[in-house]
Amino acid sequence: MAPLRRSKRLKAKATSTSEVDRFYTREKKPRDREPPSRLPSAADRDLDLQLVMSGILSDDSKLQLDSTTQLLNLVSVEDNPNPMIDQVVQLGAVPRFVEFLKRDDYPQLQFKAILVLKNIAAANTQVVINSGAVPVFVKLLESSSHDLQTCEQVAWSLGNIAGESFSCCDVVLNCGALRPLLVKTCYYHNA
Repeated sequence: MAPLRRSKRLKAKATSTSEVDRFYTREKKPRDREPPSRLPSAADRDLDLQLVMSGILSDDSKLQLDSTTQLLNLVSVEDNPNPMIDQVVQLGAVPRFVEFLKRDDYPQLQFKAILVLKNIAAANTQVVINSGAVPVFVKLLESSSHDLQTCEQVAWSLGNIAGESFSCCDVVLNCGALRPLLVKTCYYHNA
């Protein structure tokens, strides 16, 4: 890109080079700028989280799925610059998602729970371990009823946990994750 050419008249009027530079680097006027998008305030996000949590704790399966999907957006690091993982953990939601992992009758809810726990494990591994999620993840891997996408997400979750520290890796291995991981890897690789 060619540098901006300054007019001779402007140079003659300017008492210093800084005035010329200010002219060419002036800020856009408010009418020239795009309006700022409204970011939700902390109070809005907390209110959203409370509403989502009430749906997760309900007995209505459809509401549980919808609320889990909304919560996934709140804890996802990829979609959100300020994920609300700590707030979700403080509300005690992790054991509820471990319950959802056991819902073989509702695979969509099970899959969303895997994704939520995967995101939480990436930030707060110990909470996921203490909730008893690791043995349930291993059982999901051992099951023959799950598709490749589900197995990938379970493996990724276990990887997030095992990668945290040697002691976390020992927890994953002591729950028997290695064998089903190898079996699934061989099965999907040869398929």
